[in-house]
Amino acid sequence: MSDDKQVLCLFDILGFESLFSAIGLKQIKERYDRLVEYVREQTGGVDVVPTPDGHVAVGWLELGNAYFSDTILFWTKYSKMSLPSFTHLIAETICWTKPLSRRTKSEIYYIM
Repeated sequence: MSDDKQVLCLFDILGFESLFSAIGLKQIKERYDRLVEYVREQTGGVDVVPTPDGHVAVGWLELGNAYFSDTILFWTKYSKMSLPSFTHLIAETICWTKPLSRRTKSEIYYIM
């Protein structure tokens, strides 16, 4: 694959309006602020990945992120080596969205 391929994950937090009715603006703001802090911290880091031949590859996973309203975006350059770490980040982010909603829709896109 070409070096300019990207993988993008979009999270849409569902049920924001009903959560507002249930817990109010102050609680939503506190939970949302914690989620935004988490998103901002995800800029990349050391990436340690096992290789098929039993060795370990060490690199640097570069991440982009953005958020607006009840939507979160993460993206990175596509590579077979960084994809496991990227999907691990996505799994962690799903856990971080749980205080805001019982339902989170996430989709991963490959951009060519």
